Amino acid sequence: MKSLAVFVVALFMAFPAWAESLVEHAENLVHHKVQFTLEPNLGKISVTDHMTLTGQGGLGFVLSSAFEVGSLRVDGVVQKPNLSNEILTIELGSKGAHTIEMTTHAKLPQRIQPPFLRAQGGLIGGDWLAHPKGYKATWDVMGQSPKGQKWLIPGTLQFESEDEKFYRARFTSERPAVLPILISGPFEVHERWVGDIRLRTYFHSELTPQAEGYLTDTARYIKDAVKNIGPYPYTQFSIVSGIAPVGWGLPGMTYMGRRVLALPFIRTTSLPHEILHNWWGNAVDVAHGRGNWAEGLTTFQADLVQSALKNKDGGKSKRIEWLRNFQALPKDLDKAVNQFKSKTHDAAQVVGYGKTAFVFHMLKKRIGRKAFTDGIRLFYKDHQFKTAAWSDLQAAFERTSKQDLEPFFKAWITRPGAPELVLSKAQSNSNQVTFTLQQRQKGPVYPLDIAVRLSSAQGHQTSIVRMDRKEQSFTIATTEKSLSLSIDSDFDIFRRLNTAETPPILRDVTLNANTRLVVEGHDPNLQAFAVQVAEHLLQRPLNAKSKSGPRLQISLSKGPLQAEAFVKRAPSGQVTLYIQARSINDLAKFARVLPHYKRRSFIKFQGDRVVEKGVWQITSQTLTKIFGP
Repeated sequence: MKSLAVFVVALFMAFPAWAESLVEHAENLVHHKVQFTLEPNLGKISVTDHMTLTGQGGLGFVLSSAFEVGSLRVDGVVQKPNLSNEILTIELGSKGAHTIEMTTHAKLPQRIQPPFLRAQGGLIGGDWLAHPKGYKATWDVMGQSPKGQKWLIPGTLQFESEDEKFYRARFTSERPAVLPILISGPFEVHERWVGDIRLRTYFHSELTPQAEGYLTDTARYIKDAVKNIGPYPYTQFSIVSGIAPVGWGLPGMTYMGRRVLALPFIRTTSLPHEILHNWWGNAVDVAHGRGNWAEGLTTFQADLVQSALKNKDGGKSKRIEWLRNFQALPKDLDKAVNQFKSKTHDAAQVVGYGKTAFVFHMLKKRIGRKAFTDGIRLFYKDHQFKTAAWSDLQAAFERTSKQDLEPFFKAWITRPGAPELVLSKAQSNSNQVTFTLQQRQKGPVYPLDIAVRLSSAQGHQTSIVRMDRKEQSFTIATTEKSLSLSIDSDFDIFRRLNTAETPPILRDVTLNANTRLVVEGHDPNLQAFAVQVAEHLLQRPLNAKSKSGPRLQISLSKGPLQAEAFVKRAPSGQVTLYIQARSINDLAKFARVLPHYKRRSFIKFQGDRVVEKGVWQITSQTLTKIFGP
């Protein structure tokens, strides 16, 4: 039996936990002038770091436990290294400017989990350089690796060369920041320029045919973002293929798994998202502990825009997807937007990405396109290379819209949940339509700007009504009798959908803590492996005590497909996710990709790839009233 060889590298592993505090101590700065040698085949790295800083007394430097200190000089005087629990204590002496020269070396593991260094790729966190807590860094890094192996870090590429033995490069950064990640691999490099911005792909050989397409799309996305937000904040942008199966945005680059980069849809999904993170989350950082607005704003400006272009629907299908995901979210897992910190599991993503992006969509509708765009530009201009919180966003949009947005931000940012809309008392005559809307959720009203679509024999008219009470009646003047009324037909407001509006999707099962596993068949290998598949999809151990939750049914089948998954909802409301495969081996292959399709109702797998996916069609619209002739 094969084990489920799927894992996600936690992003915090690449940066030490103390890095979050650096933004609070910008007056403290260390400049690193570094020379290093990589030996990927042996997993070895040797480093010489010449630091300059201001300080006094004993100062603790964080250094990865994978590294050992070879020599240490402080202001030219040899000092014995005092390293314990990843803290290297260095005696600086009297207050003032000091120089530290240090050599370190490491033999890194061959696993695919940071830090690692191997012939097919390497990824080493910022703590490969010793650095004091509470200080930011600038750097000038020169390194060499064997011919055929290239490396890079965030910063500006100043020099590179390759001869018969070595590849050499030099990167610098004069802007104080957290320490740079070091990435390496047998990369082939393609390059183009957009004005003074250097664009590059660092790809494994099998991806090089896609390099030009990636560069073309990157140039377009950057140009669009510059127009809508402001100047690109770095000197270059690199797309790096890695052997770790992650997607990760860094200042001036993105690191993605090589298998992920090969997927045809990545250039219109993950790529624009990671590019936008150069503005949001990198150039303007999140004020830690006050809510992560960056993922939602990036999702709004990248994912929603790309979906609208692809489907030519103004983003409607993407907004419905976000609402379906929220409908599948158990209420006990729902959190306020300003409580979101990072995507640690699917439930956090539903709020931090989808709902937050939806809030920006509603805000744009409320204050208008120009005021919203001007607010984005103002926010970026005022907070570039600083940290920012939700309150800073609110202030920017209030300045450009000249509106008091406190009720909007208080309702949508500080409270969990969503409005539950009910339409009643709808009537139509020759000159007007009247109707009543209620918000039936517990708690205060959510401020809403609601599109009302009226249809008549002559066509359609759309009006916007503002709802600021839990129950409110409206009258819309018409020139003839309306035949139908539809509330929010384009799904422009974030609300809890009625079950009749929501097709079942995988998340209805995978997000529920009471999901039960049912294994069809007597193969003992299948029984054991099915538990691994289930817990991988659920991102938690199975609840052995559950007797009434959704069902996850896994079985082997001799059907025409290598594997498939689909969700059904019984008339009782019971939801079941069926996963079928021809063999345990096929199930293992299918399980590797299935987590990427939790927003779908069905997935078909053939030839070791997904050949069909989709969402069951639902035509019901509970917020519609047909008046008739």
